[in-house]
Amino acid sequence: MADSNIHQVAGEIEKYLDENASLPLCDRTYLAMRKAIILGNISGGQQFFEYSLANVLNMSRTPLRYAIDRLIDEQLVTRERGRGVTVTGLDSEATSEIFSIRFELDSLATRNAMQRMSKGDYDCMSDLLREAEDMNKHDKVSDVVNSLSLFNRMIYSYSEMPHLKAMVTDISTYLIYFRDANLTIRSRRQRALEEHWRIFNAMVSRDSGRVTQAVVQHLDHSQEAILHEMNTRSLLPDKVIQRRLNSPWIYD
Repeated sequence: MADSNIHQVAGEIEKYLDENASLPLCDRTYLAMRKAIILGNISGGQQFFEYSLANVLNMSRTPLRYAIDRLIDEQLVTRERGRGVTVTGLDSEATSEIFSIRFELDSLATRNAMQRMSKGDYDCMSDLLREAEDMNKHDKVSDVVNSLSLFNRMIYSYSEMPHLKAMVTDISTYLIYFRDANLTIRSRRQRALEEHWRIFNAMVSRDSGRVTQAVVQHLDHSQEAILHEMNTRSLLPDKVIQRRLNSPWIYD
């Protein structure tokens, strides 16, 4: 029944409402709802009426309507007359689709960057990975995560393909929350660093085949890690997907 868990829904949104305090309320509301839904804190099937949620959150319906409209565009919720808003969430099929796209786009961007980077660019990238390794030894989790994200941004910047970068940024934001949670595990951070070094060394060798192989291997492991994180949050009812989580490296 719609609104039966309205206070729980509002509480999950409020947890994240102040994470982007510098943004307008409509954007903060959207980002907070989006994160709560993607992480499964507001589970698929939950229903609520817009005006009821606005009352509990003590905000006008304008920012909430803006947030819901954007979430409808992203297919994370639906709205139906008489039934209110229904949460659909992010499932394993959507995750697999996102990674299928990234396999192609990341490989293309990395190969293009490889051809365009100067020696100074490569030196910058290797320095970044060395700093990340040092930070990982001291368990500076957020710094390591930021460094790995910067490595990826550098590749897209050096690829000189701005439209490709915009496409990947848009689809990958769905998975950032799960990636960050998974990288709190030290062994996963270490493996991610090794994979980034493998990509870097393949780029230095200017071997397109090695680059593609290294990128695909890294993304395949990332997908498994994210599916594992989704599974720990009970977001993967599909037994076929759960069988993919038996890779021993995840539990190192």
